[in-house]
Amino acid sequence: MNACLVTYYNQNADDREYVISAKDLTTVGPVEFLQDLAVAATIGADHIERNGHHYFQGLRAFPEEVQQKILSAHPDLYRCHDGDFVTLQIEDGTLDLDTIINAPFGVAPLLDICQFTPLIEWVSITR
Repeated sequence: MNACLVTYYNQNADDREYVISAKDLTTVGPVEFLQDLAVAATIGADHIERNGHHYFQGLRAFPEEVQQKILSAHPDLYRCHDGDFVTLQIEDGTLDLDTIINAPFGVAPLLDICQFTPLIEWVSITR
């Protein structure tokens, strides 16, 4: 909706230019981050403050198999860090989204979610 509104304003505004901007603090891979990038690319939001990767060591929290699958599917977006984990590949402050744009809903490959701790177990731990 905001993309349509910005387009409308840019077509009908006098001397102003309207843009879409966004900010995230903790959006990380391997699923939500990719989906978020796909949405941003689809609506043309190209000025996004992405700093969630500063709070986490890339995909280090995920099993090695998950990291390697994501790196293999998105070598334009991720790289292997010297610390032996998969992290974002940022060049001149930008991310390459070619493989994200070509993936269904931004996500490829599909991951086997059985390897992750179910939400109910996380909830039990916090009580």
